[in-house]
Amino acid sequence: MVGNMQQPLIPMIVTRPAAAGEAFVRRLPEPLRQKLEIIESPLLSIVPVTPGAGSDRCEGAVFTSSNGVRYAPDARGRKAWCVGGATTETARQAGWDAVEAGADSAALTETLISLRPALRLAHFSGVHTRGRVADRLSDAGFTIERIAVYDQPLLPLTQAARAAVSGERQVIVPLFSPRTAAWFTKECPAPQNVIAVFLSAAVARATGQAPFAQQVISAWPDAQSVVTCIENLTVNARPG
Repeated sequence: MVGNMQQPLIPMIVTRPAAAGEAFVRRLPEPLRQKLEIIESPLLSIVPVTPGAGSDRCEGAVFTSSNGVRYAPDARGRKAWCVGGATTETARQAGWDAVEAGADSAALTETLISLRPALRLAHFSGVHTRGRVADRLSDAGFTIERIAVYDQPLLPLTQAARAAVSGERQVIVPLFSPRTAAWFTKECPAPQNVIAVFLSAAVARATGQAPFAQQVISAWPDAQSVVTCIENLTVNARPG
């Protein structure tokens, strides 16, 4: 009977770099995972960059991403101030004396300005970064330099992702950075089929006036809050 037919799976495109995307999918509770058709389409890749001379002379570090930790020089027990719990935990596991200093780069900068550690600092980051952390701290009197330790080349949407957004069903697309959000908007053939879930208002602004079917902004700029948004979107859906 028609009343007993199960609903089809809800497509969800995972746009984070491969390792981060896999980690995000592992965060999904099993009941939620069973409702989703996961389509992996990383919008950028992570490529290590050899840091310039002097990158190992810092007395303390600033990290705004886990990739900054992964490709930074050896920790040697030095102090590190980090954005978010995941980056902080990655830094601790890598041997840094890590402190969670805020949920985003603006909060981290404010924390450091209030603490004013008398150390030579390095912000180990990607080639592409936002927030002007090193510049703002330098303007506040800190001795700090930004050192790129990885690059983030953009990738096109996969054929499977293009097919999903061009189909008849709406597609959930979590977006985690302004750069990838802007790139997705350019790559997406049918934004009117997309339910966009943004890590923050700053990420949402990067998409301009894209005519998404629905836009949801996470209450807190972390992956778990994005998961909660997706759960809320699928609360009445059953797996097919």
